[in-house]
Amino acid sequence: MVVKNDELVDPVVAAERGPAPTRTPYWTWLIPGGLALAVLLTGLGTPSLWRDEAATISVARRPLPDILRLLGNIDAVHGLYYLLMHPVIAVFGTNEWALRLPSALAGAVAVGGVAAIGARLCSARAGVLAGLLCTVAPMFSRVGQDARSYALVMALAVLASLLLVQATQTGSARWFVAYSAMMALLGAAHLVAALLLAAHGATLLVHARRAVLARWLASAGAAGAATAPLAALASTQQSAIGWMSSPGLAELGEVVSALTGSFTLIVPIVLLVRSRGTAPLVALALPWLLLPPVVLLTVSLAHPLYNVRYLLFCLPAAALLAGAGLARLHLPLQAVALVAVVAVVVPPQLAVRNPRGHLDDLRTTERVLSALSRPGDAVVFLEGFGRSMSTPYPTGFARLRDVGLARSPSASATIDGVSVPDSELRHRLRTAPRVWLLTGLGHKGPASPEDERKVAARAEALRPDGSTYALVERRQVRRLLLSLYERRPGR
Repeated sequence: MVVKNDELVDPVVAAERGPAPTRTPYWTWLIPGGLALAVLLTGLGTPSLWRDEAATISVARRPLPDILRLLGNIDAVHGLYYLLMHPVIAVFGTNEWALRLPSALAGAVAVGGVAAIGARLCSARAGVLAGLLCTVAPMFSRVGQDARSYALVMALAVLASLLLVQATQTGSARWFVAYSAMMALLGAAHLVAALLLAAHGATLLVHARRAVLARWLASAGAAGAATAPLAALASTQQSAIGWMSSPGLAELGEVVSALTGSFTLIVPIVLLVRSRGTAPLVALALPWLLLPPVVLLTVSLAHPLYNVRYLLFCLPAAALLAGAGLARLHLPLQAVALVAVVAVVVPPQLAVRNPRGHLDDLRTTERVLSALSRPGDAVVFLEGFGRSMSTPYPTGFARLRDVGLARSPSASATIDGVSVPDSELRHRLRTAPRVWLLTGLGHKGPASPEDERKVAARAEALRPDGSTYALVERRQVRRLLLSLYERRPGR
């Protein structure tokens, strides 16, 4: 690849297509984007809301001053998303469709942007194929049907990359300003996604002229300066990531699977090895795909920060590479390849849309409590089952007395509130003939004897003097364990 007039140009195709286009035919992004929206709307409300979506409800439905107070204590990295969801919840409520529709729309924008980038840097066919491949990736549906920030982050990453292409192809200062603003928004949406700046820098360092690189450095510096206060605040909120551990080979495999559509994009990407006319796209997409995961996984070996969802803004890069690779095939082979990819991803796509497809099943949890609890039953939220998890489906929790609550989530500027110490909790339980102990298991398999022993030990520790607890009911709902104890006199 060579550089001509401050623009990334592949010598193989430069003579054929002339000056780089500054506009993309609308159909190249409208068709994939529309299809992506249709895919994401399919089964949007079927999966139960889960714990992270419960946190979204808990925070975003509060008055704005309360949200800002909370962000000073915890979850500042999700602050932009909470603020965006605040009016959505105020107007449309907290049902599954209302909560998840913004993510579905963001996912459609991301796919449309992927198609536009592919068309600008390679061909219209490559762009459309890239958009389609991004759409069928299971993790795309997972975040596009989730009331969390990750679909928004993906869309902002794609739009920032599209603006970078526009800026480098036109050389216009206004496009670099727009790029800088979009990168600042991306960093505000999620700090880890700011690693895209490093990927873009790697692209331009190798392939751009000094004038373009200088403009980019100024834009990147402004975006970094805008993000710095959030980074400083987030660095004081380490308790939010205290549950994370250092990644290993399993996590590496998880990243590869998530970013390659359950490995279905690997073969199309390999097809690029012997392709001609794809150098500009590869120059943008390859660092985007590889550099952020490598940096995050490496840093997490010493300071655990890894979560596979943090890296899903790199999925569009894999789709771009795969789309360009697939575009090198003849049309009949492209059709066969697409059918094969779809056949492989159908099972995980259906699994995502299962009523229990989002790890937790809070809907069924509420139904169990509605069926088995009695008015006046006490409830104690143990490790892994935060109070916020009662917010999506509150009916089954309404008849339970939260005897462990010291300060409410809103009053304490926290997500789950503050609990009383065990000594006070034992005192409060003296008037409770029945108590539900709710705990999270950290896994989806059946509760192990060790899990059950831990709950029994907590029940014993909370037993009021002069009485004993008898286990009368135990139900497991995915990763949640519901244990009902009845207090009996004497021992």
